[in-house]
Amino acid sequence: MEIPEKLQQLIAEALAHVAATPDHDLPMEDISALGSAVGQLVDADHLRDAAHQRRGALVLLTLYHVLPLWEQVYPQDRLPHQVLQQAQQLLAGGSDWAAAQAAFTVSVSLFL
Repeated sequence: MEIPEKLQQLIAEALAHVAATPDHDLPMEDISALGSAVGQLVDADHLRDAAHQRRGALVLLTLYHVLPLWEQVYPQDRLPHQVLQQAQQLLAGGSDWAAAQAAFTVSVSLFL
């Protein structure tokens, strides 16, 4: 899934704001702008609308970005990789919500 140029620009601006503040906080204006650019989470007709797909892709990109940090601290833990793979399959339509929810529940229970 290709990320629209406007959304890429907003992401870059948000990253710059986070990097520029001592507490690495994202201002509410940036959060609102990102939410508006992505669109509604779901529509009334079905869950897998385009906005949902964009939000999912953005989450996956974020998680893959921080995954190397996790691997440095927990080099033997493959659980995040399995969860990310399940999420990718779900967004691509290759998995169902019940399987994804079950995988998530197992993942959380293993982590805690």
